[in-house]
Amino acid sequence: MRRAIYSITIALTILIFTFNCMAGPGGADDPLVSVEYLESIFWTPFKTLLSNKDAKAVTDIKTSIDTQLDAIDKTAASSVNEEELVKTAVRKAVADKVKTQLLSSATTVNLLAGEKVTAKTGTKMIITSGEAMLFGVKGDAINLTRGSLANVGTKAPLNTHYFFAADNTSGFEATKDNTSILIFGQYKKTALYEPVNTKYAQALYDLGLFRGTNDGFDLHKKGDRLQGLIMLIRLMGKENDALAHSGETRFTDLTGWLEGHKYIGYGYENGITKGTNSNNTTFSPSMELDARMYYTFVLRALGYDDAAGDFHWEKSSESKAIEVGLITKAEQAEIAQNGLYRDYIVKISYNALKAKLKGTSQTLAQKLISDGVFTQSTYNQVVQNVLAK
Repeated sequence: MRRAIYSITIALTILIFTFNCMAGPGGADDPLVSVEYLESIFWTPFKTLLSNKDAKAVTDIKTSIDTQLDAIDKTAASSVNEEELVKTAVRKAVADKVKTQLLSSATTVNLLAGEKVTAKTGTKMIITSGEAMLFGVKGDAINLTRGSLANVGTKAPLNTHYFFAADNTSGFEATKDNTSILIFGQYKKTALYEPVNTKYAQALYDLGLFRGTNDGFDLHKKGDRLQGLIMLIRLMGKENDALAHSGETRFTDLTGWLEGHKYIGYGYENGITKGTNSNNTTFSPSMELDARMYYTFVLRALGYDDAAGDFHWEKSSESKAIEVGLITKAEQAEIAQNGLYRDYIVKISYNALKAKLKGTSQTLAQKLISDGVFTQSTYNQVVQNVLAK
């Protein structure tokens, strides 16, 4: 009797548990991935994995069930349907054991904001806490919970099962510290970016042009639109004017940070920045700062006017930035590949101080000194500190 219960219940529980973990109904608005396809790319290799551990797993499950049944034999009262108790105990014991066996093959990876995990073919990942964006090639990641191709470039919901069908093309990037991802299979973790331009951040800080965050300079993180706008306003020597702004704006997507409202309101009213939709009602302050966008900001601080044709933000801002000395060609290529970290924002901003204003022999630093933003002696000391490091 027990042998029949073992064979039937173990088979059914493995099937039920595994498919409950790996798939779910797709939306009516997107195409379902066929069961046959999922079986061919995921279930078949997973069964192989189970088979390799079958002997030990079945032994462990049988031992657990025997313990459960022995306990029932000793405690079951005559008024209780013993057969139902047996069935319930068997189902629970098998489900618990199978779950333990499955999870024993998983790895929990904890990420800081900005760190990534890239999947190998056949790997399954589940974000269990925190926040992360799905990156990679469209079609190489499958949302098993929905039964559809995954939406690359979007925030991935928690406890959703993703399967990756290509090597090293797709994965997750944490957007919040302490993000945990449960991973079945092989993966590559890309550690946090290591800053190389700390001396420039310190120089700008000493000049009053850079503050960092509550956690320090945070050079290992990507910049956002609001940070780029604030740096531009400071490089223009207009921070005091911005902070005197009422903070009222037409944008409806701003956070509760009042000073942020002031910078944005001042920037918009003075034509320094625009919104991110057609009717200028959203500013998207936390949107990742594109390198070309920041080159454009700094070039404007140097007196170049993209509206007048001095450069085109999308087509020639990069070449113009190299021409005036904001960045080298090699550094620009690295930024284009990896994105604009705050580490390079401070390097570009520091280089801007040495660049000449459009059509003049005056540097940006000399202009800021004449405007009273910082003194010549302070600037001289900062330059000496940078050269000494």
